[in-house]
Amino acid sequence: MVSTYDVGSMPFTGSIEAFTQGLKAFQAGETQEKSARYFIGKIVEVFTDKVKAGMDVPNYPQLRDMNQMFLEMFEGLMKVEGAYVAERLRLKPGMGMLPEVQVLRAEAGRVLERLEKPPEKLKVKVCITGPYTLASLFLERDAELFRDLGEVIAEVASKNFFRKGKIEVSMLSLDEPVFGTVDDSLLDYGSPGREELLKAWDRIFWEAKSRKVETVLHLHDTRNELFWDLENLQIVESHVGDSIYSSAKAKKLVEEKDKFLKASIALTDFDSLIAEKLKRQGEAGSIEQKIGEVWSDIKKGETTPDFFLENVEAMRARVKAAIEFFGKERIPYAGPECGLSSFPTYACALECLRRTVEASKLF
Repeated sequence: MVSTYDVGSMPFTGSIEAFTQGLKAFQAGETQEKSARYFIGKIVEVFTDKVKAGMDVPNYPQLRDMNQMFLEMFEGLMKVEGAYVAERLRLKPGMGMLPEVQVLRAEAGRVLERLEKPPEKLKVKVCITGPYTLASLFLERDAELFRDLGEVIAEVASKNFFRKGKIEVSMLSLDEPVFGTVDDSLLDYGSPGREELLKAWDRIFWEAKSRKVETVLHLHDTRNELFWDLENLQIVESHVGDSIYSSAKAKKLVEEKDKFLKASIALTDFDSLIAEKLKRQGEAGSIEQKIGEVWSDIKKGETTPDFFLENVEAMRARVKAAIEFFGKERIPYAGPECGLSSFPTYACALECLRRTVEASKLF
């Protein structure tokens, strides 16, 4: 069986106001306050559901904005015209370990007692937004910004690893969805920006690899090949249909650089899932208009969102293709291509995870 992990995000259910208040109370050390217990309960609930769905290495429940949850940890930032300006970046005192990870470390027993067949050890994946993606929110970007962000993020990473009893952090993913999606002169060959980004990434990954934690780079596009030169990166993942999964050059580089791939086997953009289903049904007219109508029907409860999910056979075919192309030893993991926060319901997102697991079982 190919092991599975998820990218991180899930649709939020419940009161976002209570969740936010609970997060603040938890961060203030008021862990017995009612609001903090709400936050703790939500993290335990979602992580448990991921384990029940069959995920081997579930990501902590990422229910907050993937950029703001890290930027709010930093000192030396101010906003100008809607963008950030860095004065002297550093972690705020007492910041570093993600509250979600703190909850899992403290509440592993609550997760285990909810499982019919608990594993010998709960494995946790920690995703952290990378320096290139965070830099895209700044007014001015340069090589120095990549370096400074890399140093602070490496410090954050170092505070989120633990092995305690029946739970451990076993995987770190650096999420860089912006990287490679547009041409960027800062990444030209020989440029200081390219070199500093490479160093920043490797420094972050070193914090994990030196602790025997697997390292993952999550991308949306792999045309820029800078990541192949990372010494401390082990696993690369991108979106379904990305050229890395069918490129002869990628196959060669995987061997030469001793890298591994996660097979992305489930589409996660729900508009795309709806569009694909409508096309297969031979729908005529404006697909965009039809997508809007489907969303309206889902919200009214007149259409089940599970109808638009890909079937297990389609997902299994992607696992099979990746293994046949790269060899089973180079495909240690499979999972959805991205987070599931865009899914219309929480139950639908869990069903996607379950199908991903089922598709990976036979390999």
